[in-house]
Amino acid sequence: MSSVSFKCSKMADVEALLPGFKAIWPTIKATCRTSQRCPKRITFTDTVVPVYLNDGECGKRFSLDLRDMSLSAGLHISSGEWACFVGSNPHSGTSTNNDQAVDNIPTTHALLTCAYHDYYRYFTMTIQVNAVNMPKQLPKETE
Repeated sequence: MSSVSFKCSKMADVEALLPGFKAIWPTIKATCRTSQRCPKRITFTDTVVPVYLNDGECGKRFSLDLRDMSLSAGLHISSGEWACFVGSNPHSGTSTNNDQAVDNIPTTHALLTCAYHDYYRYFTMTIQVNAVNMPKQLPKETE
């Protein structure tokens, strides 16, 4: 299991890491309702972990078909008190919050998890792929 993270300052940085991303970014940006020009950090991983958002963060998950770079509809991830399972709250818990760990991703797809906060001006994206699809041509981690 491995992860590699990259700091991005412009769309060309992201496009070099994931060719075709420039075409899907407008859809992600509109679905997330963010004003960010591009993700500030991208992490590629084959590690299966659930999502833990900080209080005040927003989150969305997408399925990306790597064959034609098509996106699924975004699934909302709650943070703070909405993410906690409290009594019979129908809006809480992993079954309705879409924050559970996702295993057995097909080699033709990737799971995009976006965490962002427009007030603090950040947008991070974790791209979870099958271990077979972990890009081998990625440059060394940048800071």
